[in-house]
Amino acid sequence: MGDHTLGIDTDSFPKIKDAKIDILGVGSLNSIKNYPFFIDVIKKVVEKRPDLNVEIIGSGNESSKIRSLIKSHNLNEHITLTGELSRDNVLQKMSMSKILLHTSKYESFGYVFSEALYSGMRIVSFDVGVSQKLPEWKVCNSEESFVANCLNLLSNENPERKRVLLYDTDFTLKAYLTLYHE
Repeated sequence: MGDHTLGIDTDSFPKIKDAKIDILGVGSLNSIKNYPFFIDVIKKVVEKRPDLNVEIIGSGNESSKIRSLIKSHNLNEHITLTGELSRDNVLQKMSMSKILLHTSKYESFGYVFSEALYSGMRIVSFDVGVSQKLPEWKVCNSEESFVANCLNLLSNENPERKRVLLYDTDFTLKAYLTLYHE
């Protein structure tokens, strides 16, 4: 039986594979997720990394707008829109990806963060959800810092991709008990 940690069943995660995807975006294609900013960051990263391979998983009411931005920035050969995938397929993609680029300006807890870290990914995001300054997680506040952190993480060609468990069961239980007794 796997460890269930804040909704994460560690047994459901595939083995970490060779990273074929440099940068992955996961989430609904809507205004909250801020994908126009994501595409601006990718455009600048591609200037230094012309071989960049990016995938965006998700669907939503901004699909056509995002597709148009990708085309207008000449990023069709760099960014693949996969559409919506099952959770198992998302975890498969994460297991073969280097960086989760999360450009949303708002996130509640953000299970995607725990899933990405446990999949061996690095994260580049705003200070949202449960963001933490970790070696594997770069918290940014400007487009320049997003671009710089993506390039920096990509420049280490063979980083050890290891699982990071954001919160273990003991932490979670203590947090709930503290809330309960307040």
